[in-house]
Amino acid sequence: MDIYRLHQKFIECNQLISTDSRRVIKDSIFFAWKGSALDGNHFAKEAIEQGARYAVVDNPKYAIDNRYILVTDSIQALQKLAHYHRSQFDIPVIAIAGSNGKTTTKELAAQILSTQKDTVASFGSENNHTGVPKTLLRITKNTDVVVLELGANHLGEIKELCHIAEPTHGIITNLGRDHIGLFGSESAIIEANLELYTYLKNKNGVIFVNNNNAQLLRHTEGARTVVYGTQLKNEYGIQSLSTVPYISFLWNHREISTSLTGEYNIENINAAIAIAVECNILFENIAQSVSNYEPIANRSEIYTAGNGNIIIKDFYNANLTSMKLALENLKKIGAQLKKETVAIMGDMLELGEYSLQDHQAAVDHAKEIGITNVILVGHEFKKTNHEEYQVYDNVVSAARSLDGTTINNSIILLKASNGTNFQHLFDCMK
Repeated sequence: MDIYRLHQKFIECNQLISTDSRRVIKDSIFFAWKGSALDGNHFAKEAIEQGARYAVVDNPKYAIDNRYILVTDSIQALQKLAHYHRSQFDIPVIAIAGSNGKTTTKELAAQILSTQKDTVASFGSENNHTGVPKTLLRITKNTDVVVLELGANHLGEIKELCHIAEPTHGIITNLGRDHIGLFGSESAIIEANLELYTYLKNKNGVIFVNNNNAQLLRHTEGARTVVYGTQLKNEYGIQSLSTVPYISFLWNHREISTSLTGEYNIENINAAIAIAVECNILFENIAQSVSNYEPIANRSEIYTAGNGNIIIKDFYNANLTSMKLALENLKKIGAQLKKETVAIMGDMLELGEYSLQDHQAAVDHAKEIGITNVILVGHEFKKTNHEEYQVYDNVVSAARSLDGTTINNSIILLKASNGTNFQHLFDCMK
C-alpha cells in the first residue's frame, strides 16, 4: 500500500495509532514490527480483537484479511507516514538535540508555548526512530507549533530524524559524553549532533545557539541564528541570582523563581525562553510558565524527606558530564544551606570501553571537590579505585543496607542511569 492510501486510512482512524498490543487504542491503526526480543506481527490479530481498526504488518503470514495492511517494513512505513503527514502542514517544527538537557528544555519550551499556541511536543523521551514519528502523527489542523526531542546513539540518526520531521528551527543544548560507548568517541558525538545544524543550514532554517558556547557558535557560521545566553542583556539573556536549592534569575527586569535546581539548568531555561521569545509569546506568559514548571521523571527533582533531609532525584540518565555537574551542584547546595552532603552514585550505562575510565573520573571528581560521604552502587563503580567509599553490587543490596540508616539534616544526591532502578532506592529512603 502506498503512503497516500495509508495516510487516508490514518485519517479514517481519526489519527489514532497503537504500537503496543497491551494498550490498544480503539479504532486505531496498530503498527507491528519485529524487535530484538519479540515479533510484533504475532500480536497483530490480538490488537484487532482488542479494537484496532487496522494492523500494519511486515510478514505476509499475518495479513489474513483486509484489516491487515502488508508493508515491506513496518517501522519504515510508520516513518514515511509521519513524514507525509508532517508535510501537509506549514508550521514551525523546533528540534532539540544535544548531550544533556534536551528533555528539560523541550518540556519548558512546550509549557511556555502552550500558553498561547496549540503545541504538540514529544512525550517524555520519545526521541528516536519510532518516537519522533509518533509525535509528528499527533499534528492536527489546529496545531500551531511542534517541539521535538531528537536523540541519537549512532552517526546518521539525527540526519535521518531530520529528513522525517523536516524541522524549521533547531537547537543543540550542549555537547558531552552521552552514549560514548555506542558512538566510540567524543568526536563522533559532536559529529552526530551537528547533523541538525547541517540540515537546517541546507534548508535555510533557524538555529538557536548559546552565546556562551564557543564550540557550537563556530559551527553556525553562515546560518540564520537566534543567539541567547547569560551574557546578553536583552530578552534573549537571563542572569542567575541563585541556584540553591532552587534557581532564581533575572530576565527582562523580572525576578523569577523556579522549582528547578542546578546551575546546569540555567542554560536550559535560557534556551526555552529564547524559543518562546522567537515565537512571540507574551513576556508575562513566559515568566509565569517558567515559574510554574515542575521537573518530572527524576530529572533534578527535589524531594523534602524526613529527618531534615533533602533528596535530589536525578536518575533518569547519567554520563560523566552530567554526573560531574550534579556533584558540583550537591556541594554548592550543602555549603550554602550548611548541611552535610551524601552522594549516592549508580552506574552510568552505554559507556562501552570508556566505562572504567568515566566511572573512575566520577569518583575522582567527588574527591577533588571535597565530597567525603559517597556511596557507590553497581558493578562498574565497584571496579574503580574507591578506597574509603562504600560500594554495593546493586540497588537491592544498597537499599537493604541503607534501610534504617540514620542520615539526618543532609542533602542527598541520587544520580545514576535509568536502567539501574534507583527509584527503588529512593522509595526506601524517602
